[in-house]
This record gives sequence, C-alpha cells and structure tokens, in this order.
Amino acid sequence: MFLPRSLRHQFLLALSLLALLVLAGGGVAIYALHFSAAATRQLAGERLLRLQQAQDLVQNALLIERGSQRMLAATAPGEMRGKHGELLGRLEIHDQLVAALGAAADDVSVLDLHGSGQQLRNTANVVAQLMETVQRADQAFARAIALRSAQLQEVGSPGVGALAVLLLRLERVDQRDEVLALQAQFVKRAAGMNGLPAGIAQGSQGLVPAGVNGATVPADDPFFLRLDLLGHRHALDQFRDEHQRQVIATVESVHNLSDAFTRAHQNATQELVERSKRDQVVVVILISGSLILAWLVARFFLGRHVLARLQQVSHFLRLGEDQVNSTRVPVQGEDEIGEMARAVEHFLEARQQLAEANEQLAQAKTGLEAQVAERTEALRYANEHLLSELSERQRAQAELARANRSLRMLSDSNQTLIHVTDEAGLLDRVCRIVVEVGGYYLAWVGFASRGEVSEVSPAAHAGGIPADLQACRISWRADDGNRHPVVNVLSTGRPCLGRQAAVGEGSASQRTLYALPLTAGGHTLGVLCIESLAADAFNDQESAILEELAGDLAFGIATLHARAEHDRAEAALVRSERNLRSIYENSPLAYQALDGAGNLVEVNAAWCAMLGLEREEVIGRNFADFLVEDGAGMLSEVVRRFQQQGEIHGCEFAMARQDGSRLQVELDGKAGYDEGGAFQRAHCILHDITEQNRAEQELRLAATAFESQEGMLITDGEGTILRVNKAFSEITGYPAEEAVGRKASLLKSGRHDEKFFRNLWQTVNSEGAWHGEIWNRRKDGGCFPAWLTVTAVTAEAGQITHYVGTLTDITQRKEAEEEIRELAFYDQLTHLPNRRLLMDR
Repeated sequence: MFLPRSLRHQFLLALSLLALLVLAGGGVAIYALHFSAAATRQLAGERLLRLQQAQDLVQNALLIERGSQRMLAATAPGEMRGKHGELLGRLEIHDQLVAALGAAADDVSVLDLHGSGQQLRNTANVVAQLMETVQRADQAFARAIALRSAQLQEVGSPGVGALAVLLLRLERVDQRDEVLALQAQFVKRAAGMNGLPAGIAQGSQGLVPAGVNGATVPADDPFFLRLDLLGHRHALDQFRDEHQRQVIATVESVHNLSDAFTRAHQNATQELVERSKRDQVVVVILISGSLILAWLVARFFLGRHVLARLQQVSHFLRLGEDQVNSTRVPVQGEDEIGEMARAVEHFLEARQQLAEANEQLAQAKTGLEAQVAERTEALRYANEHLLSELSERQRAQAELARANRSLRMLSDSNQTLIHVTDEAGLLDRVCRIVVEVGGYYLAWVGFASRGEVSEVSPAAHAGGIPADLQACRISWRADDGNRHPVVNVLSTGRPCLGRQAAVGEGSASQRTLYALPLTAGGHTLGVLCIESLAADAFNDQESAILEELAGDLAFGIATLHARAEHDRAEAALVRSERNLRSIYENSPLAYQALDGAGNLVEVNAAWCAMLGLEREEVIGRNFADFLVEDGAGMLSEVVRRFQQQGEIHGCEFAMARQDGSRLQVELDGKAGYDEGGAFQRAHCILHDITEQNRAEQELRLAATAFESQEGMLITDGEGTILRVNKAFSEITGYPAEEAVGRKASLLKSGRHDEKFFRNLWQTVNSEGAWHGEIWNRRKDGGCFPAWLTVTAVTAEAGQITHYVGTLTDITQRKEAEEEIRELAFYDQLTHLPNRRLLMDR
C-alpha cells in the first residue's frame, strides 16, 4: 500500500477520506430535513403567535393581581395614588392584549375578558376614592382628639383626667353602639363639671349622626368624626372584597384561556414530532454507515501505524535508569515517529553520562567537608584564648567603674535630701538613684509593723520586675528562728549580707542582697535593701559608702516625719469641713430633709436643678406641693412609714417641674432622731427615673419588634454575631447558640466574588445602609436567595459600633418568576425557546 513518508501527510490523507464520508452522509440528512423544516414553519407559525399572546396576557394578569395587593396595602395617600395609577396602567395593557388576541382568534371568551377588565377598572377607582376618604377622616379624627386633649389639660378641675381617659378609649372603639355609649358617659361627666370651655360642652351634648333630623355637629367633635370614620371603613371593606373577587376571577379566566391555546399548540406540535421521527430514522441509517466506514479507517491506519509505535517510544521514556538494559528503541521508519525514536536514544545515552558525573561530584564534596571541619576546630581554640585575655581586662575596668558609680550615687542622694519635701518622693528618688546611678539590680525601702506576727513590705522600690517584689514581703514571729537578712537588720540594727532566690517567672536567679538599717534617734525606722546580680558585689569600699547613704536617708526620713506631723494637724480640721460641704453641695444626687409634717427644711443644688427651682422658693413648703396625682395622700403615708420603720426604699412619685413638665422619681430615705430618740427629720435621696422608665418601655418594644417574621441578626463592628432572632434560625438552620460568637460570613454561599462584598460594605459604611438580593448558605449546605438589608449603627462620635441585618427567604418568589419566565419564553411541551425569546435575542 502506498503512503507518503511524512506522518502529517499521512494524517491529512486519512482525515480527507473521513471528511468525504461525513459530507456524503450529511448531504443526504440535509436533503431529508429540508422539507420537514418547511412544513414545521408553515404549520406552527400562526398557533405559536397566539400562544405567545396568551402567555403575555397571563403575565400581565399576575402583575395586575400584585398591583391590586400593593394598592390595598398602601398606607400613605401619596403611595396609594401612585399604586392606583400603576394598576390602571396595567389594566390598559390588559385591554390592548385582549384586543390583539381577539383579532387573531375568533373566541367568545376573549370578548368576556374585555368586559371583566372594564368592571375591574371601575371597582379600583371606587376603592381608591374610599381609601383616600378613610385616610382624611382618620386624620381629622386624630386632630380632634389632640385638640380636645389639649383643651382638657388647660382645665385644672380634678375630673378632667376621667374625660381624657374616655377620649383615649374612643380611639380603640370600632362599633357605633360603643361610640354612642362613650359619648353618653362623656356628656354625663362633663355636665357635673365647672370651668369647661364652651366648645367642649357644646360639642359633647346631643350627639347625632350628620344628616339626621337636620342636626348639625361641630366639625371638631371627636365622637361625630369617629362615627363618620367607621361608616367609611365599612363601605371600604365591602368594595375591597368585591375588588379582590374580580381580580381573582380575571386571573382565572386568563389562565383558562392560556391553557386552551396551549393544548391546541401541543396537538399541532405532536403531529410535527411524528413526522420528524420518520425523517430521523432515515438520517440515522445514513450516519451509521458513515461512522462504520470511519471506524475501519481509524482502526487500521491510526491504531496500528501511529498509536502502537508511539506507545513503544513512551514505554522507553518511562523506564528508570536502573531499568534500561539498552539505549536502542525498537521503532523503524523515516517519518516523524522514527525521528522521535532516534531522539529518545540520544536522551538515554545523555542520562547515563549525567549519572556518572553526579557520582564523581559526591565524592569530591565528601573530601571538602572533612577539610572544613579540621579548619573550624583550629579557629575555635584560638578564639577561646583571646576571650580569656579580654575577660581579665574587663574585670579591672568594672572595679574602677563600680567605685565611681558608688561615689556619684552618694552625691546624688545627698542632693535629693536637700530638695525633696515629701517622704514618698524621697524614698522613690533614692531607690531610683541606687539602681540607675549605682547600677544595682533592685533597691527597696521597707518599714516593719510590730506585733505577734511582724511584717515588712516595700514602701518604695526601683528596678527588678513585679515578680521580684514577692520576695520583699517578709513576715516572722519572734520565736520562729527566721534568719533572713532583713529580719537580722531589724532585730540587731546592724547591716547584713545574704543571698536572695528567684520567686517568680522571669525573675533573675540567685542574687546578692545587702540589707542596711535606717536608724535615727537610737531607733531602727526601717531597712534599705540593695540587690545585685554580681556574686562578688558589695566589697568593703562599697559597703562603707552604702552605710553612709543609709544614715543620711534615715536622717531625712525623721526630719520629714516631724514636718509632716505638724502640717497634718494644722490642715485636718479645715479639710474635713470643706470636704463635707463640697460633698453636700456638689453631690449629683438630689437630697432633701423633711420635718414631721412633710415640710422641706433642706435641699441641695441637685434637687433644685432637677425641678428648675431656686432654694428660696422651696424651703418651708410642703413636699406635697411638688407632687401630682394625689401627692398629699402619698406623702402622709411615706411620713408614717418613716416614723414607724425608720427608713424607706424604692418609693416612686410623679413630680412637676417649674416649666410644667413631669418627671418620675424614686425616693430612698432614712429617719433622723434627736438625743431623746424622738423623730426629728427624714433624710431622703431622690433619683430621676423618667428616662429609665422610658428606656425600659423602648426595650420591651424593641424586643417585640426583634422577634418579627423576618430573620434578624446583630453584629459588632468586626462582624461577630451578637444576637439572632427565631426567624433567622428557622431560615438558616443555625440555632442562636451556634450562630452567636461566629462571623456573619458563615452564611457565604460562594456565589458572589470579593468585589460584590467590597461594594456592599463600602455602601453600608458611606451611606449607612444597603439592601438587595443575595445568595446565602444554610447549615445543611443548601443555598437559597434572600432579600438582605444591612444597616450601620453609629455612636454619638460617628464611629460604627454595630450592624443590624434583616433577611427574607425569597425562594418562592424566585420560583414564581422563573415559572413566569418559562411560560413567557419556552414552549411547555418541548421546552424549546419560543418566538418571543428569539426576537428578544
């Protein structure tokens, strides 16, 4: 058989043969399918257009239903009018789609849809007008209640509170009979009161609904406005129900029409499918024959001539150095595979040569390492001799430096004795001089407390670490035989040298301790302890200098003691009186003193500031004058409890400020008695708990709002979860005990990149909030779409302290949108793209 020498030309020859076979089969298939495609376009064109129009009508009907719900849920007038306009726009589109579908299909049900759309538009207009009327009536009623409440507050009569309570109950009444009953009670109570404004008396008598017997009622009468509001609400409920019924009927009619067009389209499509199957059988037979011929070519040419030879070359490349017995590759030929075999032979020969060179290099490396080790040992011996000489020289220099430091230390200490005026500063400064100038590790001064168990602890110290001070606290008994250097100094009054062991982590090991007595007037006042890390510290010259320093320090302490004792005695009385007066006048707590009749005999500045009064306006008046809600009765009970129990705690009062505002106070007090044991006055502290009560109420409201139907979580400024609600656990599957303490990123689904989250947090930090759709991951690993809102919580200074997130699972909404998209763009039977999708693209 003749073949070209080049493997590329051989492959092109085989590929050309295969292409000829495939083109022959494809031509036959195209010829068979041409007529089938023409028939399909001719049959499906008209029905596909009708189905598309029906699907558009279904989608618009769903949007009408959603727009109706939004209009009915609107609370503000502007929002309601906007939603009403959107609904009318959708109804206009509905009429256009029905008209287009009626022109294309001769069907009576299409004309019925047009009539139902007109009825729905009329009902929507009526509902919108009634909603505006109810909102205006509700606002007028709220203004009337506020006006009457303000008028009643201006009246000082005791019965005004009961009328205000009836007005508050009127806001919660939803039945006409209940409104009339409350009006009767209001008129009855107002009839027995004096001082009511004329408008209240006239507007509260003879209430009849507007239009009955020609009666006229003031426009600001809350009872009439409440009846008018209830009447409008009743009419709105009736038309709202009728409107929702019409919306549901319209959606069902549209769905039924769409189903009818869908079934017609499915029947036509089924006929086309059966015809296509017959054509497919013919095409499969032709293609199968072409594939069999192609397989025969590939089997005998590519398999034996190309792949088998390449496998032999690959086998030799995978062999290791110890597996190759010969560098000869058994592949013949003058084509590219034969040339590859010759290249592999050259590679195997080069690999053997490289292995021999590596072995020689390893032998040379071993000899070089032995020479380096010998040279290193010689250098180590020379270095040790040099270090010995340097040590001797440094020791001599250290002795000279130690003497100079000791003399400078004594000089600086004497200067300190001259200038320092307090004992603590003197002790601290001398200790620092000993450590910083003298170069010692630790210096401290201690004074002993004598008793059955004597004890000494540092009064001042410098140097060391906190763990070293543990060893400076020493206690002993007179008969326990304690021979610590500090104990010897305090017992004998003579210096003592000893050793100090480490007592804590990080503390230096064994140290030399020199304890010196501080003696003045024949008495040992305390001890000066100096510690050094050097084992040979405190030679004779150093000891003499340190003993002189200790004597000077003892003299300075005794002098400061005498001066301080005189100053303390002179200032004690003045300071005591000034402190007591300052505490009383500047106390942040409000203080008052009451006599046996409840009269104020003393108040401080905080009490006056709390009520906005001056002290001259308060002293001598009865405490009940400043209370509201029957304050005299409550005060008499408090005074009685004071006289019986001697004290009272947690008693709450409502008080009135100078500007008329109210505050809630909590009173704690204790009775004072004279020398004979008789009650003299009550000393009381008042706490303003107005903001506390308001905060507690807001916390209860916040806790109720937190447990809403939406998932909520609160994080700190770093994104760590602090709290989640029950809805969050139900949506994500994470209970509160597993979510709290973890990062909010545990919900990441992996479907968003870092740029998405960077933009999200940038928006939150710059604008204060972000909202949008996001994919999250549940605890079981499943992902779900959610509507997420993130809000930043800032402190008074403006920095972000917390983040609050709310999320709603919108899986069902997404599925509904996807279903609408499928109905709009894909055929329900074949799931193929319809004409509208192709036109959009």
